[in-house]
Amino acid sequence: LRPGGISRAQLEDALGKPLVQGDLRRSPGSHPRHYAPRARVELVTEASPEACALVFTEPRSPRQIRMPKDAAGYAAHLYRALHDLDAAGADVVQIETPPGDWEAVWDHLRRATSG
Repeated sequence: LRPGGISRAQLEDALGKPLVQGDLRRSPGSHPRHYAPRARVELVTEASPEACALVFTEPRSPRQIRMPKDAAGYAAHLYRALHDLDAAGADVVQIETPPGDWEAVWDHLRRATSG
């Protein structure tokens, strides 16, 4: 089971029981490392104005990408944004920390930043 658009708590509530880690099918998204940018990734509270970054506010440079403020939109755009910053030649990418309850987004970030 991988985190997705429906939270673990919502699934458990609907099923009326806790979820159990079952037989995972092998797919690229189930590997510990999925898409990881070439650049080093730093999770930050607020991106530096000159940094290549994924931000929640208005970008302060052309090397920053404004991300959606909802978990589903953010997850849908994350890999494209990282690809775009890779294509721009970023050595370091700052990612403004998303809310802690965005379980699927955090799963994507862990996979994208694993070495």
